[in-house]
Parts: sequence; structure tokens; C-alpha cells
Amino acid sequence: HNAICCLTRQFDLILHGTGNNADLQGRTSFGNMHFVEELSEKSSKNDVSKDNPSELCLELIPWAHFEVPKDAMNDITVLRRKWNYSDELKVSKCKGGPSWVIESRARTSFIPMPFPLLPPPLTFQKSPELLTLKEKLSKGEISLEDAEESIVETNRLVLEK
Repeated sequence: HNAICCLTRQFDLILHGTGNNADLQGRTSFGNMHFVEELSEKSSKNDVSKDNPSELCLELIPWAHFEVPKDAMNDITVLRRKWNYSDELKVSKCKGGPSWVIESRARTSFIPMPFPLLPPPLTFQKSPELLTLKEKLSKGEISLEDAEESIVETNRLVLEK
């Protein structure tokens, strides 16, 4: 509840419970993420989705389907770089259900990683195949790691010309 309140900038709805008020873990701090009301309010001026910020925030968060120990947070970053839609399907199959439920769950759970920045002099105009690569990443046909390897190879070929 508190994490969603922080993501949607509804700090007045945060549950404080009992205990030490100095300890903000689970209230406005979650692992290495810390939310501050003033910063969020300032950034909301530039927020394009003022009408429903909670929906936008939740749509952009990749959900982990497993428990991650605190000491393994770096591992989840590595895992996300290798994650693609077929991995999402495998997890959905483990949860069970008819095939249409499995596919629908995987499709709605999958959040693609953003396309990496292109190193100079690489551009989409010089290498149109990068548009196909970007589309494959957005559909989960390839992982971020695969996309980055392809970008490095494409850049090497462009530089050799």
C-alpha cells in the first residue's frame, strides 16, 4: 500500500502504524528506493500523465514473479537484462490455467526493457535494421542483452565502412 502511495505521490495516505517514526523502511523507503514528497511534487509539474499517475507508474514497473533476497538485488538486474517474452510465458505456465489465461497473463505481465542509446556514429538512418531490432526488443523476441550485442556488432560494421 505504501509503495503505491509513494509511486502515485499520495503521501497523505501512507500508513505509519506503530513503532519508531525515524525508521522509514516500508513507509517511504523500499530497499534502495527512497521517496520524498517535495521532490515528487516538483517533478509532477512535468508529468504528462497528471490525470492518472498511478496507472502510468504501474504500467512501467516490471514485476518480479519470485522472492528476491536483499543481498541478490544485483542479480535481478542481471536477470532483467536477459529476460524476454518466452521467460514470461514459462513463469505463467508454472502458475497454471488454460492456454488463453497463460498467454494473456504473460502478455499483460511482460514489460520490455527500453531500447539502449545508440553509440555514435550509429543512427537509425544509417542502419535501418536497428528499427527491426527495436521492435523485437519491444515484443520480447530478444532480450536487452541480445539487443546490446547486436548494436555493438552493427556499430563495428558501420565503423569499418
